Amino acid sequence: MSEAKIVRKIAVIFVTDVVGFTKMMAHNEDLTLRTLRSCRGILDNLFQEHGGRIFNTAGDSVLAEFQSAVSAVVCASEFQKLIKQRNATLDPSEQMNFRVGLNMGDVIVEGSNLYGDGVNIAARLEAFCQPGGVSLSKSIHDFVNEKVDMSFSDLGNQQVKNTLVHAFDITLEGVEQRKAAAKATPDEEAFESKPPTIAVLPFKNMSNDEEQEYFADGVTEDIIANLSSWKSFPVISRNSSFSFKGQDLKTSEIAQELAANYIVEGSIRKGGNKVRITANVIDVKDDQQIWSKRWDRLLDDIFEVQDEVSQEVAALITPALKSKEHERAKRRPKA
Repeated sequence: MSEAKIVRKIAVIFVTDVVGFTKMMAHNEDLTLRTLRSCRGILDNLFQEHGGRIFNTAGDSVLAEFQSAVSAVVCASEFQKLIKQRNATLDPSEQMNFRVGLNMGDVIVEGSNLYGDGVNIAARLEAFCQPGGVSLSKSIHDFVNEKVDMSFSDLGNQQVKNTLVHAFDITLEGVEQRKAAAKATPDEEAFESKPPTIAVLPFKNMSNDEEQEYFADGVTEDIIANLSSWKSFPVISRNSSFSFKGQDLKTSEIAQELAANYIVEGSIRKGGNKVRITANVIDVKDDQQIWSKRWDRLLDDIFEVQDEVSQEVAALITPALKSKEHERAKRRPKA
């Protein structure tokens, strides 16, 4: 008896899941499931309108296929816009955010399900995506760029879970616009063969609430972990950075002790049920602040806030450091 023939086809894959779903479930299962059903209703209606077919679900994740790249991109964009509008009318406890990844590629058909690299890359782009955003592969972008009234941010080749993918973000209101670092010249590449080192100092607790000390340490530890996972620059270990906690030393002195070229520092200030988190990046050599951002968040879910801020800091710092290093390399005298 001959083996069943493997059926393949080209498909447009749409993958989405909820940001921080596990922590939301741990906090309030009933409310989270009701909220998920409401958001799924929005998504189901859009799939029906734009020709999407769900072929797999797992918890909060939804995988769907489209016949048209344009339809998938329009559907994803409209979904994020409708979710944002929904969230704006609700209490934070009832809000829900999603990431969406899109890819067009070869897939294996197994009954009503789909498998293969075409699906895997879409899932990896979804994981790479920012909360509230849509990330897509070059294969999708090249088809839709001239056909939809949207702007895209070219992020270049990105290493996502051991897969190199040329990624794009759809430019959406309220979502931080990421940019690819400029392509290095031969001089810059030579300079980057010895990449600079980053140290993340313990964030300072500016509140009288001692519990925020643990929160500040958690944010710091997560930033270190997230920066390390990007593998763009060496990151000083948590133990080394935390050895300077509470010490009255200048940033330049700490940097010298740690042999760090850049320092990430920040503070956390709590007021009622709100928290303000500030992060800065210091170029030690030039004694210059090259990046800074502030977040004001409700503390309904402290772990969700911790995850959001630490992931965003890591995602935004890396391009800033690369840009600074390219600028410095251009100033170096020719040999």
